[in-house]
Amino acid sequence: MLAATVAEGSRAVTGPAAPGSAVSLDPRVANWAAQQAEWRAADARLEQLLRIQGPHQPDVDTLMASIPRELLATPPRRLSRPAWDASVLNSAVGRGPSDRPMVALTIDDGAVSLDETLKVIREQGAGATFFLTGKYLDRRRDFLERALDTPGVEIGNHTWNHSDLPGLSDARVAEEIRRFEELLAGTVRGATSAPYLRPPGGAKSDRVVSIAAAMGYRTILWNISGDAGSVPPSELVDLYLRQIDRRQAVIDGKPAYQGAWGSIILLHFRPGTCSALPDLIRGIRARGMEPVALSTLYEDGRT
Repeated sequence: MLAATVAEGSRAVTGPAAPGSAVSLDPRVANWAAQQAEWRAADARLEQLLRIQGPHQPDVDTLMASIPRELLATPPRRLSRPAWDASVLNSAVGRGPSDRPMVALTIDDGAVSLDETLKVIREQGAGATFFLTGKYLDRRRDFLERALDTPGVEIGNHTWNHSDLPGLSDARVAEEIRRFEELLAGTVRGATSAPYLRPPGGAKSDRVVSIAAAMGYRTILWNISGDAGSVPPSELVDLYLRQIDRRQAVIDGKPAYQGAWGSIILLHFRPGTCSALPDLIRGIRARGMEPVALSTLYEDGRT
């Protein structure tokens, strides 16, 4: 009889496997398998929708014509950040309110392509939340000033050193958050990165979330991403928009994207991402949604 080896936490367990019995998997493997199954099912639904619609997605002009004119005619405005209570701050989130045709653009790090990315956001009239890392910005305080002077743009906290927060002591976690906040407040009078914290790499724990909440920050993750690997710029737009398209449905014979409303999109300050950003913004708008900052997504008391 064959021996079955399974992972139980970090410990390998070996024993006889009963014929036809299911072998327990490491939770991480099980989660990965479940995610892959979910994505295969979403791709199958998308292909079915495309067959209903025809061989191609509706052209951009057709989709743009369906967007309310006031949505496209309204320029980004100055942002008012949400005042969340402790219970909300203590809840990490990977997707925002889904009651309006908006998605949040969040752009991380800030070592390169800062000016070029801000220029794209300005030219496209889009909104965005920049999650910046202090050690990259200490000599680029001019960028902080220009970013905060751009309607529709705001700055969130991505720590000082881009450290793995769960591996730090309570005091070090607080220092990472506080040091970036002090840089920002010392550069632009009255500026703050609260209430938004993006932990580097998305690494969080209940302890980290609690420390951040006590300092006035909510842990913000994401549900759409793709530029952190080796995907070439020429494929980035399709990669992001396909994740949005997986969430569409057909209502009255037309594509509807309500399943993507409220998505939080993760991007990075990189040359390849910057080159893809204009087409990504146009693609989002062609699907009837507006790319905005987190404070717009969460305005008027939304949580």
